[in-house]
Formats: sequence, structure tokens, C-alpha cells
Amino acid sequence: ASSRLSGGGAGGPGAGLAAAAEQTYGREYEATISPFSAFQRRERAARLAELSPPEKLLLALSSLLLSHRRARLGLLAYMSLLHLMVFGTTVHHALVHSVAQRHIEPVHAPHGIGVHPQERL
Repeated sequence: ASSRLSGGGAGGPGAGLAAAAEQTYGREYEATISPFSAFQRRERAARLAELSPPEKLLLALSSLLLSHRRARLGLLAYMSLLHLMVFGTTVHHALVHSVAQRHIEPVHAPHGIGVHPQERL
């Protein structure tokens, strides 16, 4: 069969091409008859059948996002921006409230209750 694919002889112009095709299709054929790959396919199908619809949706979405390089980079950029936004909001909130606390007028009450800590000294 290989002599027909290679163009008539072992040294013909299609010899390398025929060997590559034979190797590629040989691996595919071995994969289809392998008991381990068949077992793996059956187990995967059984695990997928056990999933609930929301879990199936999440699996499909995550495999779609993680299968493409641009989608992974976009997801990384999106998550980084969200983290920066939360960090910036937290820092801004902490700074605004710490400055506001320093400018609150202290209430002067007897025995130092409600008096600003710096005025007790």
C-alpha cells in the first residue's frame, strides 16, 4: 500500500509525504482502538451526565474562555482591572475617612468624655 502512495517506489517524490500521512493516520487509528482512550471517553461522558445544568453551563463557558489565547488574556486583564478598582476604592475610602476624622469638631463634655484625644493632654 505504501508503494502506491509514494508514487511507485521507495525513493519517489511522494515518499516523505506518504510516510508522514501513514504515521499521522496510524496514530489516529491506534487512538480509536485503544482501550484506555475508550475508557477515558466513557468516564468523561458519565461525569458530564451527572452535572447539573448550571454546572454544564459553567464548564462550557470556562472551556471556551480557557481554550483561546486572546480570551485568556482578556480574562486576565478584566480580573486585574477589577482588583485594581477594588484596591483603589478601598484606599480612597480609608484616606477620605481618616482625613474626615481629624476635622470633626470635638464635643466638650465634663470629665473628658467625648473630648478629642489630643485635647486631653
